[in-house]
Amino acid sequence: MQNRLYFALLMLLSLSIQCSDNSNTAELTPEEILQKDEELGQKEKEIIAFITAYKCSPGGCGFMAFGSKPCGGPWKYIVYPKSIDVDKLTQMVTAYNELQHQYNLQTNAVSDCMFVGPPTEVVCVNGVCTIVK
Repeated sequence: MQNRLYFALLMLLSLSIQCSDNSNTAELTPEEILQKDEELGQKEKEIIAFITAYKCSPGGCGFMAFGSKPCGGPWKYIVYPKSIDVDKLTQMVTAYNELQHQYNLQTNAVSDCMFVGPPTEVVCVNGVCTIVK
């Protein structure tokens, strides 16, 4: 009985290894890495410009995770006024985070594995959402 169980587990393991999809982890050339870096930078600028086009009012700020660390979790949290089109911002940030995640896989990126916690207090200061703590 133990031999059959061992054999079955071995077969499952070998099948899972053979079926793994490495298409998202193909290594990039230096030119492709530079292009991806520029694309990420441009998308971040677009997100920041979108956010700064809106002013906040007291009590009218939110935050969301931004970026994708190779170890997992976000690089930081961005704050935004709740008067913004939150659905559009969420779509933009989700696309950015996924692009950075794929970049991390394709470049075998490394980072610190420090946990970045969400802010505990975000306030509106002179029309700009600000992380207090």
